[in-house]
Amino acid sequence: MYGPCGTFTTSNEAEAIALKMALDNLIEIFRTQPAQRKDIVIFTDNKIILRNSKRDEPRPQIASIIRRTNSIDRDFKLKIFLQWIPGHSDSLLHNRADEIAKDGSKLKQTEHHTSLESLKGRLKSIYRVKWIKQWANCNTGRSVWKYQKSPNNSDPWWSLRRKDQTTISRIRTKHCPTKSYLKRM
Repeated sequence: MYGPCGTFTTSNEAEAIALKMALDNLIEIFRTQPAQRKDIVIFTDNKIILRNSKRDEPRPQIASIIRRTNSIDRDFKLKIFLQWIPGHSDSLLHNRADEIAKDGSKLKQTEHHTSLESLKGRLKSIYRVKWIKQWANCNTGRSVWKYQKSPNNSDPWWSLRRKDQTTISRIRTKHCPTKSYLKRM
């Protein structure tokens, strides 16, 4: 079971759509084939969906998944478990799921509305790549280049207070009065 998710759908949105489709399919099977009713474990390599499902106010797509699992629990007295597995884990079923996802991505994608949050993320990503290329090709900031060739979110720099970042930047770019003070000593 697979299908198109849309031209501008993120991988997280596609995973959420796939989960909704799987749950809808399970509901239909449980209605038409009562002998097939049993507790279900759904494996996913998407930690974002799992983390989001535990929030007090999950995002709309995750909320619809939670409603479907609650519906299965209420209507059929069955439990649905979402279980995380590591991505690219060389599991036969995981590899098969990846193949099915690739098949779905090759289909003609339908146009549909995308969330504002998704659009913001996409634009941020596009402009970040553009900014990194511009940073790499421009002549300004070369004194900082030897310390930081491109932005890195895991750099300890981002855990510093703004005041400390400013001080370090001034020292690296030689925009500080330190030399003049040293001459007085």
